[in-house]
Amino acid sequence: MGKTIILNTVNIEENSNDTKLVYNFPSGGYTFKNDMIALQSVYQYFSIFNITSDYGNNTLHIHGLTELNTLLRFQMVIMKLAI
Repeated sequence: MGKTIILNTVNIEENSNDTKLVYNFPSGGYTFKNDMIALQSVYQYFSIFNITSDYGNNTLHIHGLTELNTLLRFQMVIMKLAI
């Protein structure tokens, strides 16, 4: 069963120029072993004008072809282009 983690202004890392959000898992709350974490959705209201290389927030990092394939497949399922 999935768990929801909500990141907001409380999670902004200090001295990051508001470009990094950090979530600290509770101590002893969960042990990650052979698990995967997925991003379901991102809402950046009124942020398009603030996304720039000057702020260092204009990149999305996806590691590996498997993750990219999973992301694309997920989007295709949402758009009803694939099963």
